[in-house]
This record gives sequence, C-alpha cells and structure tokens, in this order.
Amino acid sequence: MFHDMELANENLAVLNTLPAVEAACLYDARGAVFAQLSKNKDKPLSCPLSIKDEKTRFETVHLLVVQPIIVDEEELGHVYIHADFTQAYWRKIEFTGLLFLVLVAVTTLTFFLTAPLLRLISSPIKNWWIRLKPSVIQKIIPCELLKSMMMNWVSWLRPLMV
Repeated sequence: MFHDMELANENLAVLNTLPAVEAACLYDARGAVFAQLSKNKDKPLSCPLSIKDEKTRFETVHLLVVQPIIVDEEELGHVYIHADFTQAYWRKIEFTGLLFLVLVAVTTLTFFLTAPLLRLISSPIKNWWIRLKPSVIQKIIPCELLKSMMMNWVSWLRPLMV
C-alpha cells in the first residue's frame, strides 16, 4: 500500500463517505505524508508534519484519530483522521428540543383530556362526602380513635367541598 499511491488514495476515499470526516492522511514508516484526503476544497486541512507525539483525542467538537498500521507485527505507517462533529452535536440539540416540545404538548393534552374525567369521577365521591352523617361514621367505624379522627376530617373537609 505504501508503494502504490492509487491504492492509498482508494483506501482514503472510503473515509470520504463519512460525513464527519474532514481530512485523512496516511504516513509511511518514516513518518512522512504518503497520501491525504481533504473534503473542504475552500479551506483544506493540512496533515500534521509529524505525528510522533500525536495521540487520539477530542478537541471540543473535533475528533483526531492517530492509529498505527501494523501488518505481520511490523509497523508500516500511521493513519490520521480529523473528524468534525459540529453537525452531529447540532442534530442532538435539535432532537432534544423537539423531544422537549413533544413532552410539553403531550402533557398539556393529557391535562385537558383528563380534567373532565377527574370531575366525573370525583363528583360522586364529593357528594357522598358531603352527605356523610356522623351517625353513619359511628356505625361503620368500630374503633373510637378512628371515629374521632374521621369526624374531625369530615368537619374540616365538608366546608371545602361545598
């Protein structure tokens, strides 16, 4: 591969299909640039002159990948890839915003759809509570402590329910 420029460019062209990849470079065993790919023709990214001290890392929204090319336990060179994830981050922010809007819309819709049902369900309970007489409490609750608590609740809640 490092003696065939056409094969090297063909291998780098595979990276051209990935939208985040901005540039890619192949280095030979001596560390010299053998082949390079740059997507942005207006502002091409140049390959670093030396990648001896380079390591794979993130820089804000950029991913820089440095990987050795090893065949039969012999290091033939390195590949350097520069990817820009700005668009991916914006898509993630847009998706999160859209998800939030859907959540708010569904919550609002749920509130308005369940409010009449809540009134429908709670109205008979409210009417039963208002008509509840102390004599009924005396009959249905056997424990004196619970009777007095229930009587207090009835006397406290009845004005609120009218």
